[in-house]
Amino acid sequence: CEVVIFDFRDQMNYSGVRSRRWTLAFDKARIDVWFKTVRGKVTEFAITLSSVQGAEVQPVIRYDTAHGIVHRHTFWGSRERIKDDPFGVSDPTTCFRLAYQDVMDNFDRYLERFEQERRER
Repeated sequence: CEVVIFDFRDQMNYSGVRSRRWTLAFDKARIDVWFKTVRGKVTEFAITLSSVQGAEVQPVIRYDTAHGIVHRHTFWGSRERIKDDPFGVSDPTTCFRLAYQDVMDNFDRYLERFEQERRER
């Protein structure tokens, strides 16, 4: 399994706001990571694990802070499911770390579940 890291961007303005993004590309999947910090604390983020088959890219699981709250989207089965406050913690810095660790630790399991549900449709 070859890992390719690309599209790394680091932007900072004079108010101490910084945003970073990168993609980890694998044989049949990729992980897109984006986050914004203010004075060293994560304020917003999105982490998406996607299945890649040829030119087709489909999200499998995503953690993000859209609408001002941390939530998890899962895309296996017949519909998207959203769970607010998946870690029971409101601090975005902590949630970013937990979400990243969850995607990295459960990468194979999430992809397998997505593919299994896809085959059963």
